[in-house]
Amino acid sequence: MPTSQTWSYMQSHIDATVPDKVLHE
Repeated sequence: MPTSQTWSYMQSHIDATVPDKVLHE
């Protein structure tokens, strides 16, 4: 399991990239 700090970073990255990928699909 990732640390909460890593998870927080990953969530920020996912929130920034997932909508962009969805729009391009």
